[in-house]
Amino acid sequence: MEDVLSTLLTNSAAADNCDLFRFRAALSAAMKKGWSTAVCRYNDEIVHETLRLAGSGSRKRHILQLSRTEEYFAPTGEMTAPVTFLLIQPQNRNQETVEQIFHAERFQVVTGREGMLNGKSVRTLWIGRHTLPETVWGARPGERCTWKPAYA
Repeated sequence: MEDVLSTLLTNSAAADNCDLFRFRAALSAAMKKGWSTAVCRYNDEIVHETLRLAGSGSRKRHILQLSRTEEYFAPTGEMTAPVTFLLIQPQNRNQETVEQIFHAERFQVVTGREGMLNGKSVRTLWIGRHTLPETVWGARPGERCTWKPAYA
C-alpha cells in the first residue's frame, strides 16, 4: 500500500508540472464558473461558430478555441504554441475571469482585440507558457499585451 501511495504522490507532482494537465484544469475551472467551451477544428468554422455563439439569446459565456488542442501540445504534454481563444460574453459581465483562471495555473495570458457582436463582447486571448519563443505567438510582434492581475 505504501508503494501505491508513493507512486500516486510522485505522479501528482509530475501532473502539476505538465502543461496539458494544467491547461485542462484551467478549462475545467472556467466551466465551473459558468463558461461553456467549444473547439473550431477547422479554420472555415471560426466565423460560423462565432456568429452562432454571439447570436444565441442566452446569457452564457463561451470560450471558443480556434484550433484542436493537439496542435498546441507535444505528445509529452508540453505546450509548443499558445492556444488562441475567442471569449464571447454579454458585455456587462466580469471581463477577466478566464484571464485570472489561466494566470493562476501559471500560464502567460496575452490579450488581443475586443469588439461587439450582437450585443456581446468578443475578445481574443492567447494562452501560453512564458518560455515560448516570440515567433509562435499569434499576437502581432511588438504589440503583445501581456495580461497581469490587478493585484500584481
